[in-house]
Amino acid sequence: MRPCGHDLLAAIVNDLIDFIAKRHQELAGALDVYLIDSFELLAGMSFDILNVGGHLMGEYDGLPDGGLVETFSRMGLFITYAGGDGNDVTLYSQAVPEPAAILLALFGLALLLRSRRRSDA
Repeated sequence: MRPCGHDLLAAIVNDLIDFIAKRHQELAGALDVYLIDSFELLAGMSFDILNVGGHLMGEYDGLPDGGLVETFSRMGLFITYAGGDGNDVTLYSQAVPEPAAILLALFGLALLLRSRRRSDA
């Protein structure tokens, strides 16, 4: 029986962790992430993609700690190099605000500051 969705992703991640554990790791290059079998990324999910038994050095190109790896249907997948026991690579999801929502918030802040200036005068 073939696992699907989250079970398939968990199986792949667990196999990867088992394969690359218990040594020093140096990261470099690109990290490409794709969702398979109509997998739906939800807020609050996390995936340990590398369990390092020794020291973790470096980072993936263009991905600092907390960096956005990819966006899937307004859900951001971010990376941390301090996952697990503190030196593992973990991907985690959280909602990414739409640009329109950010602009609306900035507009509201500008109006608030303007009204405060008028009341002070």
